[in-house]
Amino acid sequence: MKTKIKILLSLVFAFVILISTKVYAGTTGDLTYTIDTSNKTAEITACKASAVNVTIPSKVESGKYTVTSINGNAFQQHTNLKSVIIPSTVTNIDGSAFYKCTNLTTLTINAKIEEIPSYMCYECGKLSSVTIPKGVVSIGTSAFEGCYSLKNVSFPNTLKSLGWHTFEGCTSLTEVSLPNSFEELDWSTFAGCTKLSKVTLPNKITSIPRNCFENCTSLKSLILPEKTEGIYEGAFAGSGLENITIPSKVDYVVSNAFENCKNLNYVVIPKNVTNVVDGYNFKDARSNFKLYVEDDSKAYEWAVNNNVNYKIITPAKVKNVRATSQTKNAIKYQWNAVSGVTGYKIYVYNYKTAKWEYYGKTTKTAMIINNLTPATINKIKVRAYVNIDGVQYFGPYSAAVRSATRAKLSKITSTATSSKSASIKWKNLGSVTGYKIYMSTSENGPYTKVATVKSSIIKYTKTGLTSGKTYYFKVRAYKTVDGVQIFGPYSSPVAIKVK
Repeated sequence: MKTKIKILLSLVFAFVILISTKVYAGTTGDLTYTIDTSNKTAEITACKASAVNVTIPSKVESGKYTVTSINGNAFQQHTNLKSVIIPSTVTNIDGSAFYKCTNLTTLTINAKIEEIPSYMCYECGKLSSVTIPKGVVSIGTSAFEGCYSLKNVSFPNTLKSLGWHTFEGCTSLTEVSLPNSFEELDWSTFAGCTKLSKVTLPNKITSIPRNCFENCTSLKSLILPEKTEGIYEGAFAGSGLENITIPSKVDYVVSNAFENCKNLNYVVIPKNVTNVVDGYNFKDARSNFKLYVEDDSKAYEWAVNNNVNYKIITPAKVKNVRATSQTKNAIKYQWNAVSGVTGYKIYVYNYKTAKWEYYGKTTKTAMIINNLTPATINKIKVRAYVNIDGVQYFGPYSAAVRSATRAKLSKITSTATSSKSASIKWKNLGSVTGYKIYMSTSENGPYTKVATVKSSIIKYTKTGLTSGKTYYFKVRAYKTVDGVQIFGPYSSPVAIKVK
């Protein structure tokens, strides 16, 4: 008997506490709410079925209680409802809050929430646009599924994930741009979005889940994030894809990921992807379908063995790289064209670090290497590349080729003469291989080379000359690279009358 009394008293006590902290406080306009006296908050629990335009107040009971929550049953299947404005005081919205509000056209969400709950606007067929508020991290299962009039969705830079079927059947949705914060798609997230033609996926995404873009018939192309590792069952089945590049980190593509893609022209498969190709994936593609593959790859091997049309996208090796002109600060290189390429990338060897460094790219078959030091050796190599769907594929490097810049102008600094001889001296230019000296009996030439000296020698004497006759001398420096002499400019000629 005592035990029964204790239980009864406990229930009465609990009921008294409940009554003292939570009270059905009444209505405001078309809305019903409850209040929690312990923390001065209110929750919207119901709405009149006849309500058309609803603005949820931020406070009730003459400002005593702040509206912070919307109950999941508050607006469900209210078919007369056309617009709702949610205040910034709301921090929680229960799932299915606007479930099948079939005439809801405008939903303004000012709430400070982290999640758009599951089924929140399920089959709200006339909802045309929605802005997801900043701070939302995830959008739950089927939150906007069946919103067939939804054309525009604005996502905040806090969003990280979308749930199952989140936008499935949103047949008016044309474009989706997910923020850089985004990380995770889920099953059938955009399935059946038949007008969806442009999708931007950030680089944190690592997989394309099951049926994610199934029957997106207007989606013709899509750049998959570089970090994508898997493409799963039916991911693009029945879509309008015409081409796609498989990222190099993909480990596996389920065999029907591209099932019924009847517009598929080509799929690009990089060399290091080994578990992608499967006949069932591409069996519904166009008759002229091709695999774009790299030479000596698993995809190439599979295409050959299974009699599948393919095109090798690895460019040929660049040949005949050569220096065609030099100045004291620049060298122009040229090479033979490689057919079918997007362009060429040039690399310069850094003798100080003993490493190759990227210099630049060009669509032409020539490149000028600038900002060089006079009379110094320069070494380059070149490789061709093709650009397909924003991804670059490279051919092998050319043979490395060396050249040198021209030396500075040699200046004769002094002259002298003695019996039947003439002497000149010039400025030391440092890193040259040597100097060549030329002589003439006329200022305007022709000049004949009379000597070649090492770089350490900066003077020269010509003997056996005719006394009383005037001779003209000039000098130029040169640099030898791989047997080729590269000359600096001639000095101004000097006249010497021989004693």
